[in-house]
Amino acid sequence: MGRIITVDGEIAPDSLGVTLPHEHLFVDGSGWIDDDRSRSVLQDRFLHEDVSMETLSRLRDNPYTYDNCRLDDVETIASEVQRFHDRGGDSIVDVTSVGLHRDPSGLRTVSRRTGVNVIAGCGYYISDTHPSTMDEKSKSDIAAEIVSDIENGIGDTGVRAGIIGELGATKGFVSNDNEKKAFRGAAIAQQRTGVPITIHPPYNYEEAHDILDVLEDEGANLENVVMGHLSDTIRNEGSLDYHTSIGDRGVFLAFDDFGMIGHRGTENDYYQEVENVGPLDEDRINRVVELYEAGYDDQLLLSHDVWRKTQLATYGGRGYAHLLDNIVPRLQQSSPKRNALDREAIEVLTVQNVREMLTVD
Repeated sequence: MGRIITVDGEIAPDSLGVTLPHEHLFVDGSGWIDDDRSRSVLQDRFLHEDVSMETLSRLRDNPYTYDNCRLDDVETIASEVQRFHDRGGDSIVDVTSVGLHRDPSGLRTVSRRTGVNVIAGCGYYISDTHPSTMDEKSKSDIAAEIVSDIENGIGDTGVRAGIIGELGATKGFVSNDNEKKAFRGAAIAQQRTGVPITIHPPYNYEEAHDILDVLEDEGANLENVVMGHLSDTIRNEGSLDYHTSIGDRGVFLAFDDFGMIGHRGTENDYYQEVENVGPLDEDRINRVVELYEAGYDDQLLLSHDVWRKTQLATYGGRGYAHLLDNIVPRLQQSSPKRNALDREAIEVLTVQNVREMLTVD
C-alpha cells in the first residue's frame, strides 16, 4: 500500500489527490540578487523596494529585489494555498531545501489551516547557499542529516520531510565537489528511507546526465528521482532528444515552471539577450503532449515553481492555481501543433504520477 510523509504526519497515497510537485510556500531566494544578470538591468537603488503597485512594472522587467524574492507571510500564503484548494487542488510539495530558508512550522500551519497536504523538502541547494561548514562535511554526514529530517523531523519542529531536495546543481557540476558530495549524501539517504530525490539542474545547461551519473554511482534508484526545470532547455536545438534521453534513464521529467515570468518568462522581458531566457506556456504544453504521446506519460510532472511575490495572485501573479485554472483546460484542447489530452491523461499528469513519485513502501 505504501505511505506519503506530509508535514502533519503520514497519509495513504490515495489521499494525495491533485498535487503540485514543485513549489515554494516559504522561501528566501534573495541570494540570486547577486547574480550579474540581475545587476545588469536593475539598478541598486531599487533592490530594497517593497513589492507594490508602483514597483510591479519594474519587477516584470527584472524580478530580483530582496522583498520580491522572499515569501514569509503565513496569512498571505494560507490565502494563496486556499485558492488552490478551492479550485480542486489537494496537495503541494514544498521543495525548499537548506540554503533557501526553510520554515517547516509555517508549512504545517498552512496545511492545517487550508486542509491541503504539504510535503516538505530537505537536503542542500546550490553551493552558493551552502553553510560555511560544508567543506568539512562528508557524504555520510549529509546522509545522516537528511535521514534525520525524514525520520525524526526538521530541527526541533517535529515536522518530517517527505522528499529530498530540491538538490541544487550549478554550471560545471562535475567540478563542484560540494554539490557532488551533497548529491552523494542524498543518494545514500534515498536508499535508507525510500524517499524520492528532486533536482534543480543548472539553468539551460544540459548537464542532467552528469548529475544522474553521480547519483547512480552512489546507488540511487533513478526511477525515484525527478529531473526538474526541463522547460529551460525546450528552445535548445535538439531538446526533444535531450528530454527523451533523460526519460530513458527512468527518471521523472518535470516541467515545473508553468506561468513563470522573469528570466525564464515571456519574450517581453529584458533578458532576451541572455542565453537562458525561457519558453512560454504554449511551448511547455506542446512538449508535455509530445512526450506523453511518445510513451513517457507515466514520468511527466507539472508545477509552477512559485518562489517570488509577483508570482502570487495577491500581487497580480498567476498563483498556485494557474495549472488548474488555465493549463489543464489548454491541455484538453487541440491546436495545430498538438492533440488534445483526455481526462484520463490529466489524471495521470496531476494525480497518478506525483502519487507514484512520493509513495514510500
